[in-house]
Amino acid sequence: MNLIWDFGGTLFNTFPVTIKVFQEIFHSYNIALEKEALVPLLKKSREAAFKYFSEKYNLKLDFAIFMKQFHSFEKKYSMSQEPYSGAIQISKNVYRYNGNNFIFSHRKKHKILELLQKNEITYLFRDILTIEDGFKRKPSSEGISYIVKKYNLSLEETYSIGDREIDVLSSHRAKIKAILFDTERRNKNSKADIIIHDYNDLNEKFLEVFYENCNPGSW
Repeated sequence: MNLIWDFGGTLFNTFPVTIKVFQEIFHSYNIALEKEALVPLLKKSREAAFKYFSEKYNLKLDFAIFMKQFHSFEKKYSMSQEPYSGAIQISKNVYRYNGNNFIFSHRKKHKILELLQKNEITYLFRDILTIEDGFKRKPSSEGISYIVKKYNLSLEETYSIGDREIDVLSSHRAKIKAILFDTERRNKNSKADIIIHDYNDLNEKFLEVFYENCNPGSW
């Protein structure tokens, strides 16, 4: 069994920090952002959230400059981001049964490695790839397809896990199945093969589905 993990919002709960940083940056321009308005836009992308609010409040700021500010502000909180305990348990189950965990993310690799090392879980992941390795952003399938090809993974035994529809789309383009982690229950029309709202949904079925060859469609 092979799982290709998205990082932010999937393996690690990065949303509280992302929300806080967005609010702090916009506050520096005398703009107050409400969490309830931020979350659905951030579920699409940071660029989507920035574009919406910068246009709404007529903020004349380039996204590239905004992201430099974002990374500067984020440094204060980045190491406080915690993994989802259920996600780590699933990763450990895959590792225990000689499966493979991978990460493909838009985030900077050194930040991912720092958080994995802090939580002593680096060993669970066979490889970690990001757009810094030259791959296009999701929904491109480049990164996922590269992992599948490099490690000769079975398409039938490989799943992705992500929290956004672009994760689903990139996985389907790579011809693997997609699991959507939808904590807010917002993606009712998702094209994901499996939708979970809590990692217990996946953990409860883990051994049964993956190691007794049950039909994933029964999830």
